[in-house]
Amino acid sequence: MALDMLSSSQRYIEEATYLSFFPGLCILLTVLSFNIFGDILRQTIEPKEK
Repeated sequence: MALDMLSSSQRYIEEATYLSFFPGLCILLTVLSFNIFGDILRQTIEPKEK
């Protein structure tokens, strides 16, 4: 959905930058949250090294 919104806003990027900014920010936050969740999950599952 966000990728579709981002591609359709390319025509208006010079006139209204917010049309590409907010979907791009949504993609960034989604990827970042999956990355942080993966790190937390890995720390939980792996045994502690001493």
